[in-house]
Amino acid sequence: MSAAKSILNAVFTSRVVLQPSLKWLCYIVLTTLSLAINTSLAATEKRVAYSKKFGIEVFAIYQGDSWCHRVVNIELRAADPAIFKSNSIGAFIKKIGAVLPTECDQAHQLDIKGKDKHGQLHLTAKASTKDQLAWQVAILKSAPAAVDDTPPASPVTTSQPEANSLTTKSQPNEEPEQPSLKNAAAYWQPPNSQQNIKYSAGSQDFEISTNDWRCKLKINHLNNPREQKLLVLKPQGLGCDENRLAYGQGVANVSFYDGRVYEQLKGNFYLGYHFDYNVVINKKILLHRTRLDKREALTFYLGELPVFDTQLIGILFHTSQGWSFSNGAIIALTRNKSLFQNTRLIKQFEHAISGKAATISHAAKNYKLYVMEQLKLPLKADSNMLYSAQFTKQNEQWLVASDTIKNYVAGNINQATQSALSQGSLANRIQIDTKRLKKASLADRLTYLYDDVDQINNPLLQAAQFFYTHNKLKTFVLVKVNSIGNPAIVDWPYPIELHNTGQINQLGWYLVWGEVKGNPNKVSDSGFLIPQIFVNKVKACEQEACREYNDVTQLVLERYQMTEWQ
Repeated sequence: MSAAKSILNAVFTSRVVLQPSLKWLCYIVLTTLSLAINTSLAATEKRVAYSKKFGIEVFAIYQGDSWCHRVVNIELRAADPAIFKSNSIGAFIKKIGAVLPTECDQAHQLDIKGKDKHGQLHLTAKASTKDQLAWQVAILKSAPAAVDDTPPASPVTTSQPEANSLTTKSQPNEEPEQPSLKNAAAYWQPPNSQQNIKYSAGSQDFEISTNDWRCKLKINHLNNPREQKLLVLKPQGLGCDENRLAYGQGVANVSFYDGRVYEQLKGNFYLGYHFDYNVVINKKILLHRTRLDKREALTFYLGELPVFDTQLIGILFHTSQGWSFSNGAIIALTRNKSLFQNTRLIKQFEHAISGKAATISHAAKNYKLYVMEQLKLPLKADSNMLYSAQFTKQNEQWLVASDTIKNYVAGNINQATQSALSQGSLANRIQIDTKRLKKASLADRLTYLYDDVDQINNPLLQAAQFFYTHNKLKTFVLVKVNSIGNPAIVDWPYPIELHNTGQINQLGWYLVWGEVKGNPNKVSDSGFLIPQIFVNKVKACEQEACREYNDVTQLVLERYQMTEWQ
């Protein structure tokens, strides 16, 4: 238990800069592990977050046998109570409200107390929401004077390169405050790089309500639609949103008024829909009910791939387990047709899409990819379609069968166009790559020359996942080696052990390919988990932090074997 706690503490106390979504995924993985180690221990509080920047620990206080209720009691414990005088404390509380529902779907109000390390009360506040999207914060008691917004300084300083320069962008930019869940599909608009999505009328859902009409459930089908008026919902452990739609994790019993059970549904619910237990969705973005491949489907906004100027729509299909991503689909919206005239870019694009698919459900074994210029539902293979393929998961890797690929862009190129492309394709590709790389981050430039990788990975997160699943994960990472041997020791971006290090014979910066493992007995002096990378190959950097990869012209020329060109 102590090892798990130390790892958990380390994730949130390290100076390593992770993406917000990765922080919380790492936290969820390790919290689940910690609970599994000893679930018999009585609990009175749970640390749900820690901010190094503000020096605040966030605890949820148990009420009975659980901390998760509609009203959650939150205690903030600050190393320096002066932070409670800051004008930024309201924004910090809003961030708690945005994250907390990922673990507690019931949370709609936070009762907050801010204390120092001695337990003295400095702040009381409340935060509330109607839709778990926009949180309103009211500071009830705090010190009268406001201080500068700058959070307490960290006692640790470092001259390491900026970690943000190496983080890949896997989530969309922070969006403006979202509208109410009411008519959410009508309000949501894709980013400006895409045209407005056009929808056809969706399929009908049958709504079953409780006796008092305070809560209702959406059911995909009934044996006899006329029975809808004879059925009543009896939820257990579920909440109801402002539109009276069931949400949360629990049981929905659908019965006849005479008491006979019609159907019992268990698991996750959102907007009145029952989901496969393994499905994880962004709760802001359920879009539309429709039909696809002659099946009932729900579409939702999955995210974006900025490097490819692409927006992603996830597709869930209705099964006996509820709305599921099993044999589901992803729709990629892009106008970048040049992607599908370059085999290497197609491969990178498919890798990136599969990374997004893994965030929906780790249990899924198959999904289809549809690439379109504009989304029209029901989906049809018309002039909007650019590319499609079927993906299958084998040995934790997503593979695509060549006989399922349909490249509509390549198929529609006539003979004259093909001749023109053959004469000018090299110059065209160089121009396209140069334009793209000038806008790309260093992380994207580091992967440009290598077909077998599509992003800089996070070995710390991967080690935590191994600790939980025991599945080794392939990794590609930039490191600074400060001790040669077997293992070699890395001190940037954080302590890492490199095994099979025959190719590393001097100190310095390297790009490393390999597989990651995590060992709870391998922790740094601060209690931080030390990832172990079993190296497959390495490439030494010419400049500190591989900054030579910022030379876009040189990268493109090297890619197309034109390094002698002047």
